[in-house]
Amino acid sequence: MTANEWLVNVWIIRIIRLIILVLGWSSLIISMILSKDIGWLFSTYTIQSNSMVMVWLTIAIIFQDRYKDHPFFNGIIRGAITLYITVTFIIFAILLSPLYHPTGIAAYTNLCLHYIVPTAFILDWVFTEMNHKYAWKFIVFWLAYPIFYLIFTLILGNLTGIYIYPFLDLNLLGVTFFTIWCFILAALFLLLGTIFVFLNRKVGTYMKN
Repeated sequence: MTANEWLVNVWIIRIIRLIILVLGWSSLIISMILSKDIGWLFSTYTIQSNSMVMVWLTIAIIFQDRYKDHPFFNGIIRGAITLYITVTFIIFAILLSPLYHPTGIAAYTNLCLHYIVPTAFILDWVFTEMNHKYAWKFIVFWLAYPIFYLIFTLILGNLTGIYIYPFLDLNLLGVTFFTIWCFILAALFLLLGTIFVFLNRKVGTYMKN
């Protein structure tokens, strides 16, 4: 690749990331304006995972060229954020979209936060992260946030009597079905984590050759 070709690719990536930032940040800000309870809004997995993406992209656009080898920009942290936003897309598409039919500006934020931002960030990961080889142990580390989030939702639900998501509602499901759902979600994170590491190691090796 010539210097000019590399420069063109860098600017294409920057432009795409800026578009993602505009869509993502605008959706988060609009969601905050529309929300009657900011604390509850930021308790949702969707807002937390999208916020991770927005913070990472913002910092990457500003600093990655200068500190491109910093661990924040490549490897375990970026892989984790990619995994978490992928789960946002899958869970909403399969479980929650039939229950949520927003209109007006809320339809815009829903489209961006559940579909456009996750898809764009996954594609960004595919095309820009393959030069950094992942370790299989990353899969275990990536479970830290989901476990923390599960504990958080249980504590919040116990204190308020209201659970953020129906599939994590202990009162609604009962202990048995709640436990089953926890295992299903853990399996989802493990499966997706395995896929990401596998793709990184295999596709990355192919691209280098």
